[in-house]
Amino acid sequence: MSTRGTYQFENLTFYIHHDNYLEGAARYFYKMVEASIKINTSPDALHPIDDHNTRGGMEFAFIRGIGNADLSKGHDHHSDTEFRYFLNTSDLGVVTINAQEKMWTEIEGDKVHWRVVYNGELSEFINKYAEVDADKVLCKVDDYSNRCTYATFVQAHDAAIAFYEGALKFNEGNPNRLSYMRKGKAWSEVISLRQDMSKIAEAV
Repeated sequence: MSTRGTYQFENLTFYIHHDNYLEGAARYFYKMVEASIKINTSPDALHPIDDHNTRGGMEFAFIRGIGNADLSKGHDHHSDTEFRYFLNTSDLGVVTINAQEKMWTEIEGDKVHWRVVYNGELSEFINKYAEVDADKVLCKVDDYSNRCTYATFVQAHDAAIAFYEGALKFNEGNPNRLSYMRKGKAWSEVISLRQDMSKIAEAV
């Protein structure tokens, strides 16, 4: 469907010509999360998470993941959009979304106004609307920095395995072995926690 929409990050705005209703946008955001983190599953990898090919924040991940987004001058530059999305990233990496749908009112001659249809955190939006085959998105909070790292469940599972396998490259008592084991456990635990929360939500 040619449901046009715009996506505004802190400094950049993108225009997409079709599928910008909530479910379509959620699938775009899912692809953005996929592109925001890269797990090194190769046995020869120096580090389980590749930080060199995922730079630039979520706006660059959006470009890498989507492929059909055009740079725009701003939300108001397009008169034919039906949805617009404001994305903000906190200092701790938590992304919030304000989603708005165009509405018309007969007052003052068909004046346009924008109705907020969602205002909340990124992973909750994706998991609610994306309808991606059995996979979900999570935010892993680091125990030390309290920073959020977004990943799909598949990526989180791969990260846990990569850290556990990476730990075995170091001898017993090596600080790197202990660090890798701790990080692998953290990824495993966040998957289990999110799955338990999903089951509870479904039961309510």
